[in-house]
Formats: sequence, C-alpha cells, structure tokens
Amino acid sequence: MNSILALVMLSLGQAPATLAEVLSLPPKPAGERALASEAHGEIVEVEVLPPRGMNPPGVVEVDMWESTNTLYAGCQRQSWMVTFRHGRGQPRDSAQPFSKYAQQHVALKDGGNCVGVRFAEIGGTLSADQALSTLIVLQEAVKTGRRLKSVCQDKTKSGLCRSDARLKQELERLSPWVVTNQDGANEVWLGLPGQPITVVTTDAENRAITKVSRYVPAPF
Repeated sequence: MNSILALVMLSLGQAPATLAEVLSLPPKPAGERALASEAHGEIVEVEVLPPRGMNPPGVVEVDMWESTNTLYAGCQRQSWMVTFRHGRGQPRDSAQPFSKYAQQHVALKDGGNCVGVRFAEIGGTLSADQALSTLIVLQEAVKTGRRLKSVCQDKTKSGLCRSDARLKQELERLSPWVVTNQDGANEVWLGLPGQPITVVTTDAENRAITKVSRYVPAPF
C-alpha cells in the first residue's frame, strides 16, 4: 500500500520527497524523486548506509547507484550520496533531502565482465582511466610479490611487513575502497572504512609499488 501511495504522489508531482516515500519506491522512481534537480542516469540500486559517529542527530545517508559501464580496462559506475535530515522530535521517515553529490567508482573486471565486482571510490583529481591504470599496476606488482617487504611500513604491529609472502597475501586478500592521488603519486586504500587502513603508493611509469603503509586512521 505504501508503494502504491508513493507512486500516486510521484504522478502528482508532489514535493519534497521524504525518506519513507523514497524507500517505498523501486530504484528508478526513487532516484527520480530524490534526485529531481540533478542530471543523472537510471538508478538501479538504493542502499541506506549505517549511521556514522560523525553524523549529527537526524541525519540519514542513502547511496543511489546508477548502472555499470563496461570500459576497456575495467568497470565504471556513478553513485549519488543523498543525505536526508529530519528535525528534532520528528520521525525518521519524515526526513527530506538536503544535500546530494555524485561520486565515481571503478573496478577491474572479474572473469572478463563487471558482474559482482567490488568498486573503489575515485578520489583526488584522477579520471576513471587513471584510477583503473593504478589498480592494474597494483594487481601486476602483487602477482610478482618481489621486494614488497623493502617498501613496507606497519604502525599497527599486525605483522604485515614480516615477509614478502605475508605482505603479498594481505594485498591479495584486501579489497580497494579508494583510488586517489596525493602529492603527485597515485594511491590505493585497501580494507574497510573505519578499520586499520593499508595504503599502497604506486609508480605508474615503472609500474611498481613504491610504498605500503598500514596505520589506524584518526577518529572522526
């Protein structure tokens, strides 16, 4: 019934959207309601993010994912972070969008396609092609596994830098979640947000890993 009511509201052009309405709709019309003022592709997936400690009261974050584009070197996808907010004493369902922004993501193909791949967010000034090239450099360097220990720093006492074999195993196990550039060097952040972070710095020209650092990120 809620879904039918929301669709009727959509057809009548009523605004602004509420969190309850958006979450009751299928992904495509949900995106049209929440992103009405933005030029966007078809939304195919909607995900409510878990609360973060840094968020003020009354804030709900929703990821809206567009369909995946297959590139020569890998996969590219755009998402929209839509932040909903409700006033003190008001129900969560009444929250309305007050900010939204687009974010680009990339992934290497798995078995030649983009089905089920895990995407990494693009940060800094990298293009999708540059981010994919950075992931390829990391992938190729990890395959060899040579001389990795010599560029490793571990501030968590996890044993990451104990041997080339140990470091290779960890870099294969962890998934990239950010690809960015800092001070002229490209970096891949591995692991999960909020957990100890493993940062791999790459040299695109020599197609090599120049530094691996593991540390606990500062709390927000």
